Amino acid sequence: MPRVKIPAGVIRNLENQIKNTKQFNAAAKKVAIGIRDETQKELLREFDNHPITNELEGGADANNISGTLGGYGNLFSFIGFPAGDSPITNLRHYLRSSIRTSNIKKEKGQRTKVYFTIQKPEMKTVVSITPMPWEMGRSWVRGIERGISGFGYYMSTMEKRFSRSGAGIQTGNRLRGGAYKPTKYMSQIFRNLDRNLRRLVK
Repeated sequence: MPRVKIPAGVIRNLENQIKNTKQFNAAAKKVAIGIRDETQKELLREFDNHPITNELEGGADANNISGTLGGYGNLFSFIGFPAGDSPITNLRHYLRSSIRTSNIKKEKGQRTKVYFTIQKPEMKTVVSITPMPWEMGRSWVRGIERGISGFGYYMSTMEKRFSRSGAGIQTGNRLRGGAYKPTKYMSQIFRNLDRNLRRLVK
């Protein structure tokens, strides 16, 4: 039985017809959504499991599991959040809603290219939604990463009537040596986010 070779032009025409179908567009969109969802899941998993996140969510009674204070007191009372406050809530809400995909676009040529963009969370927004409770214009996320002064004057106490947070006060006299230990937090999480994106879109 003789074999018939289909002309290359006919094949290209068939490929172009397929790429213009609703099924092709739906499949491309499904891939984009899958990458977005996996990226968001990894971001929130790292954020939720981070020692700083867990320590702040523990409130005034938390242990210093982040090691930022050398095991003394906790970040919630050292930073001075009011008792009952939930500093992590707004940050988590922003991270949950910050990863989005654009509409699928196609670039035609010898080989049709399908592409989309992913919107990622930005540090400047994180800074704007994480104000220090006692100092306007400063972000507690920035403070955690770059340093917070006053550790030598910080006293952990359960005498709630003297404490804004319910577990710590700043004294007038220096109580100890040492200093707060700056620790990478959101900047490291965002670097890992970029790494995960590069892995997913290979």
